Amino acid sequence: MAAMDETILILHQRSLRSEALETGSCAVVLAGLLGMVSVAWMLSGHRFTRDGIFMLSLGVLFVFTLLYFTVKNFRTGGHFRCMLTTERLVCECPLKSAGESFSLTIGEIEYIEEHVSAGSDSDSTCYLRDRYGDKFWLTRNYGNPTAKILDRLEVLNPKIQCINVN
Repeated sequence: MAAMDETILILHQRSLRSEALETGSCAVVLAGLLGMVSVAWMLSGHRFTRDGIFMLSLGVLFVFTLLYFTVKNFRTGGHFRCMLTTERLVCECPLKSAGESFSLTIGEIEYIEEHVSAGSDSDSTCYLRDRYGDKFWLTRNYGNPTAKILDRLEVLNPKIQCINVN
């Protein structure tokens, strides 16, 4: 938690079980839609071509991926929390595959490293580098307001540089 003289600027928390219920709901709805479309397609006298079977298989794979993360989040439990105060940035992530846990003072952060995916301005992975050269993943998972946090970090410490890596 924040010390008495620190002001909390941004606090984002998310229950992994709530996240699992939302993801699971999406998976169930998508599975139902895939099933209904498949049945309607067959009842209308159409046959599945190789391309149609491929697309249906991609849909099924996507549903199973959602179900995998649903089970993983639900079994892990706990909470994701990211807090920016006037003095430090604290990120607590129970799943290593979804984010990193760390605590950095604002003064320790040397620069922000954004790895931008090819052909996408909005899809990037963000890392913070401290003065010792260590790299910390600031995840966008769990609805974490990464852009807002980065903007505030640059205001709190104008010496922090932002580097885009392609």
